[in-house]
Amino acid sequence: MTELARYRLTASVVVQDENKCILLVSEADQQVYGKLNLPGGHVDKGENIVTCAIRECVEETGLTPVLLGLLGIYANKGGINIVFLGTTNETLTTPGEDILECHWLSPTDIVNLVDDQILHPRKLRSIVSEVQSGLSHPMDIIKVL
Repeated sequence: MTELARYRLTASVVVQDENKCILLVSEADQQVYGKLNLPGGHVDKGENIVTCAIRECVEETGLTPVLLGLLGIYANKGGINIVFLGTTNETLTTPGEDILECHWLSPTDIVNLVDDQILHPRKLRSIVSEVQSGLSHPMDIIKVL
């Protein structure tokens, strides 16, 4: 019998403010302490990915994003990350218990960060490039049943 593959499923949000700055969080977890990442996290059992993305953003930043579209599905050997594009009119953040700080950075500032500052540098730079190019899919591509 074939063994089934198991993946961690996570959902993240690229939250932009009215100036097109992107919200990043500094992780407090000792394994990735201080690394910059998009707000997001693991999908709970029975939770849909849209609800997860919003919940994780609220828990990590105190902000409730309005989701505008799906940026993409990013896979590596151990996980699948669903990344949404979102916006907010609020910029005052409240870091959650697993977050050291929240940062609003321009796309140029993010691209110019040193790799050691970013949790997944190649992925984050790819996502920022896609955001700048206007690449996203409408939310109705996701069918939540």
